Amino acid sequence: IQSIIKLYKDKTTLKGVKGKEVEYLNSKGLLNAIYGMMVTDIIRDVIGYDNELEWNTKESNAAKELEKYNKSRRRFNYYPWGIFCTAYSRRNLWTGIINFKEDYLYSDTDSIKCINMQKHEAYILKYNAMCDKKLKLMCKHYGIDYAELEPKTIKGETKPLGVWDYDGHYDYFKTLGAKRYMISEGDKLSITVSGVNKKVAVPYLLKLHPIRKCFDIFSESLEIPAEHTGKLTHYYIDNDYHGVVTDYRGVEYKYHALSGVYLEPASYSFDISIEYLEFLKGVFYTK
Repeated sequence: IQSIIKLYKDKTTLKGVKGKEVEYLNSKGLLNAIYGMMVTDIIRDVIGYDNELEWNTKESNAAKELEKYNKSRRRFNYYPWGIFCTAYSRRNLWTGIINFKEDYLYSDTDSIKCINMQKHEAYILKYNAMCDKKLKLMCKHYGIDYAELEPKTIKGETKPLGVWDYDGHYDYFKTLGAKRYMISEGDKLSITVSGVNKKVAVPYLLKLHPIRKCFDIFSESLEIPAEHTGKLTHYYIDNDYHGVVTDYRGVEYKYHALSGVYLEPASYSFDISIEYLEFLKGVFYTK
Protein backbone atom coordinates (compact mmCIF):
# COMPACT_ATOMS: atom_id res chain seq x y z
CA ILE A 1 0.00 0.00 0.00
CA GLN A 2 2.79 2.42 0.92
CA SER A 3 4.58 1.66 -2.36
CA ILE A 4 1.45 2.49 -4.37
CA ILE A 5 0.91 5.71 -2.41
CA LYS A 6 4.54 6.78 -2.99
CA LEU A 7 4.33 6.09 -6.73
CA TYR A 8 1.07 8.05 -7.00
CA LYS A 9 2.59 10.93 -5.04
CA ASP A 10 5.73 10.98 -7.22
CA LYS A 11 3.69 10.78 -10.43
CA THR A 12 1.57 13.75 -9.31
CA THR A 13 4.30 15.99 -7.88
CA LEU A 14 6.92 15.36 -10.58
CA LYS A 15 4.72 15.87 -13.66
CA GLY A 16 5.98 18.90 -15.59
CA VAL A 17 8.96 19.47 -13.26
CA LYS A 18 12.02 20.34 -15.32
CA GLY A 19 14.89 17.93 -14.79
CA LYS A 20 12.62 15.26 -13.29
CA GLU A 21 11.28 13.79 -16.52
CA VAL A 22 12.93 10.40 -15.97
CA GLU A 23 11.70 10.10 -12.38
CA TYR A 24 8.18 11.07 -13.49
CA LEU A 25 8.10 8.46 -16.26
CA ASN A 26 9.49 5.81 -13.92
CA SER A 27 6.86 6.46 -11.26
CA LYS A 28 4.07 6.56 -13.85
CA GLY A 29 5.27 3.35 -15.51
CA LEU A 30 5.64 1.47 -12.24
CA LEU A 31 2.24 2.65 -11.03
CA ASN A 32 0.58 1.46 -14.24
CA ALA A 33 2.45 -1.86 -14.02
CA ILE A 34 1.08 -2.76 -10.59
CA TYR A 35 -2.25 -4.05 -11.91
CA GLY A 36 -0.61 -6.16 -14.62
CA MET A 37 1.82 -7.54 -12.07
CA MET A 38 -1.03 -8.50 -9.75
CA VAL A 39 -3.11 -10.39 -12.31
CA THR A 40 -0.47 -11.99 -14.51
CA ASP A 41 -1.84 -15.43 -15.34
CA ILE A 42 -0.47 -18.01 -12.91
CA ILE A 43 -1.28 -20.98 -15.14
CA ARG A 44 0.31 -20.48 -18.54
CA ASP A 45 0.77 -22.79 -21.50
CA VAL A 46 4.16 -24.42 -21.93
CA ILE A 47 5.90 -23.28 -25.11
CA GLY A 48 8.52 -25.69 -26.43
CA TYR A 49 10.67 -26.39 -29.46
CA ASP A 50 11.79 -29.68 -30.99
CA ASN A 51 13.13 -30.86 -34.33
CA GLU A 52 9.83 -32.46 -35.38
CA LEU A 53 7.14 -29.99 -34.31
CA GLU A 54 9.45 -26.98 -34.09
CA TRP A 55 7.59 -24.37 -31.98
CA ASN A 56 4.65 -25.91 -30.14
CA THR A 57 2.29 -25.12 -27.27
CA LYS A 58 1.04 -27.53 -24.62
CA GLU A 59 -1.40 -27.10 -21.76
CA SER A 60 0.25 -27.02 -18.36
CA ASN A 61 -0.85 -28.98 -15.30
CA ALA A 62 -3.02 -26.46 -13.43
CA ALA A 63 -2.77 -28.10 -10.00
CA LYS A 64 0.98 -28.51 -10.30
CA GLU A 65 1.50 -24.90 -11.44
CA LEU A 66 -0.65 -23.53 -8.60
CA GLU A 67 1.23 -25.57 -6.01
CA LYS A 68 4.55 -24.43 -7.43
CA TYR A 69 3.42 -20.78 -7.37
CA ASN A 70 2.06 -20.92 -3.82
CA LYS A 71 5.21 -22.54 -2.45
CA SER A 72 7.62 -20.18 -4.22
CA ARG A 73 9.67 -18.07 -1.82
CA ARG A 74 9.89 -15.36 -4.46
CA ARG A 75 6.14 -14.86 -4.44
CA PHE A 76 5.01 -11.55 -2.89
CA ASN A 77 1.65 -10.98 -4.62
CA TYR A 78 -1.82 -12.33 -4.00
CA TYR A 79 -3.81 -12.88 -7.20
CA PRO A 80 -7.26 -12.05 -5.69
CA TRP A 81 -5.99 -8.55 -4.79
CA GLY A 82 -5.99 -7.68 -8.50
CA ILE A 83 -9.36 -9.35 -9.10
CA PHE A 84 -11.01 -7.56 -6.17
CA CYS A 85 -9.59 -4.12 -7.02
CA THR A 86 -10.76 -4.49 -10.63
CA ALA A 87 -14.27 -5.56 -9.61
CA TYR A 88 -14.52 -2.85 -6.95
CA SER A 89 -13.34 -0.15 -9.36
CA ARG A 90 -15.84 -1.35 -11.94
CA ARG A 91 -18.58 -1.22 -9.32
CA ASN A 92 -17.63 2.36 -8.42
CA LEU A 93 -17.61 3.39 -12.08
CA TRP A 94 -21.08 1.91 -12.53
CA THR A 95 -22.46 3.99 -9.66
CA GLY A 96 -21.61 7.00 -11.82
CA ILE A 97 -23.01 5.52 -15.03
CA ILE A 98 -26.30 4.64 -13.33
CA ASN A 99 -26.57 8.07 -11.69
CA PHE A 100 -25.88 10.02 -14.88
CA LYS A 101 -28.46 7.99 -16.83
CA GLU A 102 -29.25 9.72 -20.16
CA ASP A 103 -26.56 12.34 -19.47
CA TYR A 104 -23.90 9.63 -19.70
CA LEU A 105 -21.92 9.60 -22.96
CA TYR A 106 -18.79 7.49 -22.51
CA SER A 107 -16.59 5.98 -19.82
CA ASP A 108 -13.04 4.75 -19.57
CA THR A 109 -11.43 2.77 -16.76
CA ASP A 110 -11.74 5.60 -14.25
CA SER A 111 -13.56 8.45 -15.97
CA ILE A 112 -16.94 9.45 -17.37
CA LYS A 113 -17.77 11.80 -20.25
CA CYS A 114 -21.16 13.38 -19.70
CA ILE A 115 -23.46 16.34 -20.23
CA ASN A 116 -25.31 18.37 -17.59
CA MET A 117 -22.74 17.59 -14.90
CA GLN A 118 -24.22 20.18 -12.53
CA LYS A 119 -27.37 18.05 -12.23
CA HIS A 120 -25.29 15.30 -10.64
CA GLU A 121 -23.18 17.30 -8.20
CA ALA A 122 -24.99 15.75 -5.21
CA TYR A 123 -23.89 12.27 -6.32
CA ILE A 124 -20.30 13.42 -6.92
CA LEU A 125 -20.03 15.11 -3.51
CA LYS A 126 -21.56 12.10 -1.75
CA TYR A 127 -19.24 9.67 -3.53
CA ASN A 128 -16.14 11.77 -2.78
CA ALA A 129 -17.13 12.07 0.89
CA MET A 130 -17.53 8.28 1.09
CA CYS A 131 -14.14 7.79 -0.57
CA ASP A 132 -12.53 10.29 1.80
CA LYS A 133 -14.00 8.52 4.83
CA LYS A 134 -12.82 5.07 3.71
CA LEU A 135 -9.29 6.28 2.96
CA LYS A 136 -9.02 7.98 6.36
CA LEU A 137 -10.10 4.77 8.08
CA MET A 138 -7.51 2.84 6.06
CA CYS A 139 -4.77 5.32 7.00
CA LYS A 140 -5.74 5.09 10.66
CA HIS A 141 -5.62 1.29 10.54
CA TYR A 142 -2.15 1.15 8.94
CA GLY A 143 -0.69 4.24 10.60
CA ILE A 144 -0.30 6.16 7.32
CA ASP A 145 -0.31 9.95 7.12
CA TYR A 146 -3.47 10.91 5.19
CA ALA A 147 -1.63 13.91 3.69
CA GLU A 148 0.34 11.39 1.58
CA LEU A 149 -2.90 10.67 -0.30
CA GLU A 150 -3.35 14.33 -1.26
CA PRO A 151 -0.24 15.27 -3.28
CA LYS A 152 -0.04 18.58 -5.11
CA THR A 153 0.83 19.25 -8.73
CA ILE A 154 3.53 21.67 -9.88
CA LYS A 155 0.78 24.33 -9.97
CA GLY A 156 -0.20 23.68 -6.35
CA GLU A 157 -3.43 21.87 -7.23
CA THR A 158 -4.36 19.11 -4.75
CA LYS A 159 -5.02 15.70 -6.33
CA PRO A 160 -6.68 13.46 -3.72
CA LEU A 161 -6.57 9.76 -4.47
CA GLY A 162 -9.70 7.96 -5.67
CA VAL A 163 -12.23 10.79 -5.97
CA TRP A 164 -14.12 12.18 -8.94
CA ASP A 165 -12.54 15.41 -10.16
CA TYR A 166 -13.43 17.83 -12.94
CA ASP A 167 -11.44 17.14 -16.11
CA GLY A 168 -12.67 20.06 -18.19
CA HIS A 169 -15.34 21.17 -20.64
CA TYR A 170 -15.51 20.10 -24.29
CA ASP A 171 -17.38 21.89 -27.05
CA TYR A 172 -17.81 18.68 -29.04
CA PHE A 173 -17.34 14.99 -28.28
CA LYS A 174 -17.75 11.91 -30.46
CA THR A 175 -16.88 8.26 -29.85
CA LEU A 176 -16.66 5.21 -32.09
CA GLY A 177 -16.24 2.76 -29.22
CA ALA A 178 -13.77 2.00 -26.45
CA LYS A 179 -10.52 3.98 -26.61
CA ARG A 180 -11.67 5.76 -29.78
CA TYR A 181 -13.00 9.28 -29.37
CA MET A 182 -12.54 12.85 -30.61
CA ILE A 183 -12.92 16.06 -28.58
CA SER A 184 -12.61 19.77 -29.25
CA GLU A 185 -12.32 22.79 -26.99
CA GLY A 186 -12.22 26.17 -28.68
CA ASP A 187 -9.72 25.96 -31.53
CA LYS A 188 -8.07 22.80 -30.19
CA LEU A 189 -8.80 19.33 -31.54
CA SER A 190 -7.67 16.09 -29.94
CA ILE A 191 -8.24 12.38 -30.48
CA THR A 192 -7.70 9.39 -28.25
CA VAL A 193 -7.34 6.26 -30.33
CA SER A 194 -5.45 3.20 -29.20
CA GLY A 195 -2.68 2.64 -31.74
CA VAL A 196 -2.68 6.16 -33.21
CA ASN A 197 -0.31 8.98 -32.23
CA LYS A 198 -2.46 12.11 -31.81
CA LYS A 199 0.55 14.38 -32.37
CA VAL A 200 0.82 13.02 -35.92
CA ALA A 201 -2.82 12.25 -36.75
CA VAL A 202 -4.47 15.50 -35.58
CA PRO A 203 -2.36 17.82 -37.82
CA TYR A 204 -3.21 15.52 -40.75
CA LEU A 205 -6.96 15.78 -40.07
CA LEU A 206 -6.83 19.56 -39.59
CA LYS A 207 -4.95 19.91 -42.86
CA LEU A 208 -7.90 18.27 -44.62
CA HIS A 209 -10.82 19.90 -42.82
CA PRO A 210 -11.79 22.55 -40.23
CA ILE A 211 -12.48 21.27 -36.71
CA ARG A 212 -16.26 20.91 -37.05
CA LYS A 213 -15.93 18.96 -40.28
CA CYS A 214 -13.40 16.62 -38.64
CA PHE A 215 -16.23 15.31 -36.44
CA ASP A 216 -18.25 14.47 -39.55
CA ILE A 217 -15.47 12.41 -41.13
CA PHE A 218 -14.62 10.74 -37.80
CA SER A 219 -16.61 7.62 -38.61
CA GLU A 220 -16.24 3.93 -39.45
CA SER A 221 -15.29 4.86 -43.02
CA LEU A 222 -12.27 6.94 -41.96
CA GLU A 223 -8.82 5.56 -42.68
CA ILE A 224 -5.63 7.38 -41.69
CA PRO A 225 -2.68 6.71 -44.03
CA ALA A 226 0.38 4.95 -42.67
CA GLU A 227 2.55 8.08 -42.76
CA HIS A 228 0.11 9.94 -40.48
CA THR A 229 -0.66 7.40 -37.72
CA GLY A 230 2.67 7.17 -35.91
CA LYS A 231 1.93 3.46 -35.73
CA LEU A 232 4.40 0.70 -36.58
CA THR A 233 3.52 -2.88 -37.49
CA HIS A 234 5.87 -5.76 -36.71
CA TYR A 235 6.69 -8.29 -39.40
CA TYR A 236 8.61 -11.37 -38.27
CA ILE A 237 11.22 -12.70 -40.67
CA ASP A 238 11.84 -16.42 -40.14
CA ASN A 239 13.86 -17.02 -43.30
CA ASP A 240 17.60 -16.83 -43.80
CA TYR A 241 18.70 -13.69 -45.70
CA HIS A 242 22.13 -12.69 -46.91
CA GLY A 243 23.58 -10.25 -49.39
CA VAL A 244 25.45 -6.99 -49.76
CA VAL A 245 24.24 -3.52 -48.75
CA THR A 246 25.89 -0.27 -49.85
CA ASP A 247 25.79 2.80 -47.63
CA TYR A 248 25.54 6.47 -48.72
CA ARG A 249 29.32 6.70 -49.10
CA GLY A 250 29.48 3.71 -51.39
CA VAL A 251 30.92 1.36 -48.79
CA GLU A 252 29.71 -2.21 -49.19
CA TYR A 253 28.85 -4.47 -46.28
CA LYS A 254 28.05 -8.18 -46.38
CA TYR A 255 25.19 -9.29 -44.15
CA HIS A 256 23.79 -12.64 -43.11
CA ALA A 257 20.65 -12.64 -40.94
CA LEU A 258 19.12 -15.90 -39.73
CA SER A 259 15.91 -14.15 -38.63
CA GLY A 260 14.67 -10.74 -37.58
CA VAL A 261 11.84 -8.26 -37.06
CA TYR A 262 10.88 -5.63 -39.62
CA LEU A 263 8.99 -2.47 -38.58
CA GLU A 264 6.82 -0.67 -41.10
CA PRO A 265 4.42 2.31 -40.77
CA ALA A 266 0.82 1.08 -40.70
CA SER A 267 -2.46 2.71 -41.62
CA TYR A 268 -5.45 2.74 -39.25
CA SER A 269 -9.05 1.96 -40.17
CA PHE A 270 -11.94 2.98 -37.91
CA ASP A 271 -14.14 0.00 -38.71
CA ILE A 272 -16.77 -0.64 -36.03
CA SER A 273 -17.05 -4.24 -34.87
CA ILE A 274 -20.29 -6.17 -35.37
CA GLU A 275 -20.56 -6.60 -31.59
CA TYR A 276 -20.46 -2.83 -31.00
CA LEU A 277 -23.03 -2.20 -33.74
CA GLU A 278 -25.36 -4.74 -32.14
CA PHE A 279 -24.84 -2.99 -28.80
CA LEU A 280 -25.77 0.38 -30.32
CA LYS A 281 -28.88 -1.12 -31.88
CA GLY A 282 -29.90 -2.39 -28.47
CA VAL A 283 -29.40 1.03 -26.92
CA PHE A 284 -31.15 3.14 -29.55
CA TYR A 285 -33.76 0.86 -31.09
CA THR A 286 -35.01 -1.36 -28.27
CA LYS A 287 -38.57 -0.41 -27.35
